[in-house]
Amino acid sequence: MYIIIRHNPVTNHRYVLTDGRNDRVFRDAQAATLEGRRIQGWGSAHGVEIYGCFDNTRQAREYCRLMGEGMSKADAIQLAKETFP
Repeated sequence: MYIIIRHNPVTNHRYVLTDGRNDRVFRDAQAATLEGRRIQGWGSAHGVEIYGCFDNTRQAREYCRLMGEGMSKADAIQLAKETFP
């Protein structure tokens, strides 16, 4: 499972990519990369980060929250995975 997380480097805000209602989840890295490139073509200030380490989108959302609180990337991933197994 691959999840795209959008990131605004100015505000440090991160969020899981959705289609407006549901979280977008990709089966393989190639599909996620293609979607990431498509999104970057829009010219948005938000960056695209692709993660394959999460088991579900709840973990990815928790990661975004923890990163927003200033936690390091490695610690945020580990704690998110422990919080929502």
